This record gives sequence, C-alpha cells and structure tokens, in this order.
Amino acid sequence: MRLLPFAVAVLFCAGCDPSVDDTVTPAARDIERLERMLAAHPCVGPLDRWERNYRFSRRSGLLFGHSLNPEMDVIEFHLRRAGTVVVLPGRYVMAPPPNGDWPDSRPIEALDGKLTLSSGKLAMTPCASKRAV
Repeated sequence: MRLLPFAVAVLFCAGCDPSVDDTVTPAARDIERLERMLAAHPCVGPLDRWERNYRFSRRSGLLFGHSLNPEMDVIEFHLRRAGTVVVLPGRYVMAPPPNGDWPDSRPIEALDGKLTLSSGKLAMTPCASKRAV
C-alpha cells in the first residue's frame, strides 16, 4: 500500500521527457522551406502581405490531451493579413505557449495550418474560413 503513491507518481511522469526543450523553435531552413511552399500557394501568395507566426506543434499525450513536449516534425503556422487590423508583416518564430493559442484571435483574414517536415505534407484551413466579414 505504501508503494501506491509512488506508482501513481511514476505513471504520471511516464509521459514526460525531461530531455526535451519545450522552448525550442523551428530552424530557419525549415521555416524558409515552409515559406517557399506558402508563397506558391494560391491562398497566400506574396509573403510581404502577411504576418507569419511559426512554432512546433505539441505531441498528443497518452494520459492527457496535450503534452508540453514539442512535436519537432510538425511546424504549425498562423498567418494574418497585414492591414486588416493593426498587423505588421514579418516573421515571428516562437515556442509553443502553455495555452496553445496564437498571439491574437480577433476576427481578421487569417490562415492556419501545419507542415509535416518528414513527409513535406502541407495542410491548411480553407482560404475563406477565417476571413473577416
């Protein structure tokens, strides 16, 4: 019976990987690869029209919905059309925040998606799904 609290603690920590840096950001070469794909996409076009935010995705947790460990094979992006609100074009590379949200969620023209580095697969929200009305 005395081992029960210890066993529970071990179970909770089983999904934790202390060697993983949860503040890590995507490499510049991977962002450049993604930006070439985005610039060629008909929904995006010239990148100088967009504020571009990038971060690693988070791994799905075994016991909980999300872990704090980054999924270093998947880069998430959040693009906001410059000029629709006070949004400046530029590149912003960040670590995934604990709450998992992007810096701003006001209704503006925006696109979200992800690039799986190992497969080169680009997934994106439909072009008109988050446009301001």
